[in-house]
Amino acid sequence: MTPKLLAVSFLILSLLMPAAFVCARQGLDFEVPLPAATRFLDSKDFSFAGKNIRSLLYKSKESPAVIRAYYQRVMLEQGFRNLSASQEQFKDRVLLKFQKEDLVLRIALTPKPEGTEIVISKYLEPSGSLPLEKSKPSLKDSLFALPKEDMPGEDLIFIPRPPQGIRWQGSRQGANAILSYGTPIPAEKLVSFYKEKMPAYGWQLENESAAKEALDTYKGSGGEKAIGLPESPFSDGEDLSGIIGDSYLLEFAGSRGQAQVTIMPNYVDRKLGSIVTIFYNQKE
Repeated sequence: MTPKLLAVSFLILSLLMPAAFVCARQGLDFEVPLPAATRFLDSKDFSFAGKNIRSLLYKSKESPAVIRAYYQRVMLEQGFRNLSASQEQFKDRVLLKFQKEDLVLRIALTPKPEGTEIVISKYLEPSGSLPLEKSKPSLKDSLFALPKEDMPGEDLIFIPRPPQGIRWQGSRQGANAILSYGTPIPAEKLVSFYKEKMPAYGWQLENESAAKEALDTYKGSGGEKAIGLPESPFSDGEDLSGIIGDSYLLEFAGSRGQAQVTIMPNYVDRKLGSIVTIFYNQKE
């Protein structure tokens, strides 16, 4: 693989890293019937793709088969349509779906010692709207929120973190590591920052790639058609082809091994700054 195609590969890998966090929203008040010998354990409200969802957790002494038959009968009596897939079994779980007018109920039954775990999720799905399972999260939802402080993980003492950076991810595989940060600093200034600072940490710049040229090469090679550039994970997010095209890859080498630093505009909103991802491989 050529350096330009390798640059795009690193950038695409960076974009696929998750950064989603759940927080509470007002739920629905419909009381879902419960089979006998069932006790409430917990509830959580959140939103996804513009839909407010209430999820409730229960434990029942009945088996999944008994509870499935119960809901297939009771929900029909209450005027709900059974929209469960013909194959309701998913590994050891039973998945059910019912709808009445705009109200949708999803029920997951998981066998547990001495009974069944029941998860009931309810939300509104107006006629003509995209089904939840085919929807992307919206940046306006409470489902997505950028971290305000460092997430769990560990920085590398021999690679500087970006100025004003907040750690989104810090994972290791043996001596190797992947770290990701969000920062309000523009991408161009971060390129200058790493080119100036890395030599003081024992690193030498081996290759610098502006991704626009790499992306043009990638498309020209048929890569876009063969593999497909990733779409935004959000219904209202930035165009990822544009984000990749305005990104940079800096490749460094030193006594400790190799480090690739990808710098791109924030794929949530360019006005929020940039995302810096560091791939470190220890020298063998």
